[in-house]
Amino acid sequence: MIKEKKRAAKIIISCKDFYFLQLRDNNKDILYPNKWCFFGGQLKRNEASLIGAKRELKEELLFIPEKLNFYSKLINKETETEIIFYSINLKNLKYFSVKEGKLGKWFFKKNIKELNLAPDIFLIQKNYRL
Repeated sequence: MIKEKKRAAKIIISCKDFYFLQLRDNNKDILYPNKWCFFGGQLKRNEASLIGAKRELKEELLFIPEKLNFYSKLINKETETEIIFYSINLKNLKYFSVKEGKLGKWFFKKNIKELNLAPDIFLIQKNYRL
């Protein structure tokens, strides 16, 4: 039997030099509890990554963007998950109704390195100098 590849979609939400991040729940049964990460999640079987990214934003933020831009595709070696990153750059800071995780918050780019971060952000920082 062929092992199905794990895939996830993550969305980098920015506005000028600010990034909107999710603080994950402090639950030992989830990956990276109590860490800051990009919004997004696991793709469903045979789900296109763009469709999954939009689904995740709708579920987590009640936000349906008109357009998401492909950003990058990287592998989280720890979880053997292919992560497809999309980005959206908003014209103004927007306050979202966060439905998953502890909370969502805007951070100035230079302050992100001070946070307790999940690996998805490290992958982007390392490869793209977020």
